Amino acid sequence: MNATLLVLLLALGLMAFGLLSLWLAVRELSTLLRLRARGVRAEGTVIGKRHVARGGATPRFRFTTSSGEEVVTAHDMALAVAIFRKDAPVRVVYDPENPERARILNPLYRLSNVGGCALFLLIGLVFVTVSAYLFFLLLTAGPVWE
Repeated sequence: MNATLLVLLLALGLMAFGLLSLWLAVRELSTLLRLRARGVRAEGTVIGKRHVARGGATPRFRFTTSSGEEVVTAHDMALAVAIFRKDAPVRVVYDPENPERARILNPLYRLSNVGGCALFLLIGLVFVTVSAYLFFLLLTAGPVWE
């Protein structure tokens, strides 16, 4: 396997990882903005935690919507689970069209949400930029690493 092919594979992997990171950040930011614009607030209770990939966890919580429906949900990504204790009361904001799309209203948790999105955006941009530079090198220099 020649060096050009290795660099191409590396660039493709970096691009894929960068685009995935950007997608996750944009998805979470759009959820946060949607909830900020039209979310409904409710009182809830932490009922435990949900384990997610690579040993992380996120708080599971229960709340009742304004129409009386009881909802049990959890955040999609592992963020700041350690600040919540089981049976602790929490304020929740949820999407009235999809109540399972909800977030806990806590300054530390909100900071970790926004901070996590910013980190994923930064990581995604770095990886996409590095892979674009590698593609540029491959296109302009040709197969010089053989």
